[in-house]
Amino acid sequence: MARQLTRPLAKKMIRQISAGTTPLEGVTFLNVGRERYFKEVERLLDDVQEGGGASIRFLNADYGHGKTHFIGMINAMALERNWVTSYVKLSDAEGVRLDKFDELYAAILRNCLCQRIIDEHEQLYDPGDANGWPWILDDWIKRHVQAESGSGIDPNSQGARDRTISALELLLRKANVSGDFASAVRTYASSAFDRASAEDQQLKEAVIRWFACERVPELKSRGVLAPISNKNAKQTLRSVISLLRELGYGGMAIFIDEAENAQHYPKNRRRTAYQNLRELLDNVDGGVSGVGLSRAVCYVAATPVMFTGEKGFREYPALQDRIEDVSIDIPQLRGLIDYRAVILNLSVSPLTPENRRDLARRLRDIHEVAFDWQPQSLVTDEWLNSLVESFEERMGEHGGLRPLCKSVVKALEVAEQHPDILQSVDSAEFVAAAFADEAKE
Repeated sequence: MARQLTRPLAKKMIRQISAGTTPLEGVTFLNVGRERYFKEVERLLDDVQEGGGASIRFLNADYGHGKTHFIGMINAMALERNWVTSYVKLSDAEGVRLDKFDELYAAILRNCLCQRIIDEHEQLYDPGDANGWPWILDDWIKRHVQAESGSGIDPNSQGARDRTISALELLLRKANVSGDFASAVRTYASSAFDRASAEDQQLKEAVIRWFACERVPELKSRGVLAPISNKNAKQTLRSVISLLRELGYGGMAIFIDEAENAQHYPKNRRRTAYQNLRELLDNVDGGVSGVGLSRAVCYVAATPVMFTGEKGFREYPALQDRIEDVSIDIPQLRGLIDYRAVILNLSVSPLTPENRRDLARRLRDIHEVAFDWQPQSLVTDEWLNSLVESFEERMGEHGGLRPLCKSVVKALEVAEQHPDILQSVDSAEFVAAAFADEAKE
């Protein structure tokens, strides 16, 4: 279902683009080009949802050349199919390291996202705004209780509560989920109803801490015996995805961005990080254990140095061998793009000049919605084309498409607030200023 661009979202997009960041939740209103890639992504999502199995892909592109935007498009396509998604950025600032899988796991659960979360926030949602996994459990409980009330049962009664817990027990068995994770979900659900006691609320908070990999000894009496650690986090993630399917979701899409930060770890931690990535790859496709994830996709985004540098993936041969493309040296096949490859190199399919002109016009449309004005008479197609030409003369300098987006938005801001000034400023000056701003960062 095509979604309308709201004014609050349009304003948020303009703010983010001005600051040089990618607005994940509004990416479909900006997207131009690379249609064949997204056709293959749609096919992959449909195949995984309908037939089971899983898949992992790597995105290779330099800073500012579309990795996060690409992730945003896959995220939107997955949400349209009623999937749960999770976007995780690997950085010390975010408290997520690839050599500590329990941190990665905790971030995946914390950043869980579904379409109902976005709708509840009226599209103004960033990954992590809500603790996604508990939200999803609460949402299922509320929907089940509402269904019971539709059958004439008082939603606040012990009967409604008992029937909901029984239904959850059935889903846990169907998902083949047991052990500490099942006990934690069971405890959370039993303490999550309306009119819960203070003790129930404390239990609920304790389970949330356990999902975040904390040691919570008070849960032992509830059958939650061990904390989530590097040793069991992968199995716990498998349980999460299995249960999501039984809760009614089509699958789970996990996005790991800025994986290049792993190259800065000490050597022993890099080895652990790449081993974790190799094991994640094996868990996703079931290539080694035969008990891999089902109905899940994972996209790992990194800059080119991770695919060619000595401290990148090639440092760990067991990982490099798994992701290396198989090439058949036939002259007629050289240079052809494999849109289904394990490594998607976005640099081999750059946007065309027409794509960039289309992007400039889309930015103008978004600004029109954001500030309720008619910019076409001042920021004309001809003026935007001139700005794009100025960008193309300098586009090899720095920053991918960010200088173009920044310069278009700045021109629109000037035109809307000071309509008599724009025509006295050459479009090339906006582009030069945007490139200079990028060079400072």
